[in-house]
Amino acid sequence: MAASRSKTRAPVVSRETPLRDNGREPSPGLRETLSPPSIETLADRARAIRREILQMIVAAGSGHPGGSFSMVELLLVLYDSFLRHRTPQDPDWEDRDRFILSKGHGAPALYAILAEFGYVSKDELGDLRKLGSRLQGHPDKRFLPILETSTGS
Repeated sequence: MAASRSKTRAPVVSRETPLRDNGREPSPGLRETLSPPSIETLADRARAIRREILQMIVAAGSGHPGGSFSMVELLLVLYDSFLRHRTPQDPDWEDRDRFILSKGHGAPALYAILAEFGYVSKDELGDLRKLGSRLQGHPDKRFLPILETSTGS
């Protein structure tokens, strides 16, 4: 006899549901709700971040653009509107939300998002996968202490 599975669904966030305060100044339109104008803003920001990712991977001579491209909007909305975090001057804030990127091949997207929010210099993005760089091919806490843990695969 097969075990029955619960068919409950996860709650859906409506457009009227306020997003979580992240302790940072909001981007125009993204903090309160995901209305059509904020979706356009999100799309514009995501395109700019994808350009940075592509430039990083081309400069490095290797990488996985698809894995990074596929998670840009998710990371952008999480860091901009859901995760509680503070400025780079307080990365170890005890009440911060923790984010662990298990898909290590998506490191360029994570690094671009960290640069977007000031945790990494945008100038440093060009050092992806270079010897001595803090931005390794997979997130590595030994080189980038603001990460919660090192990940791969």
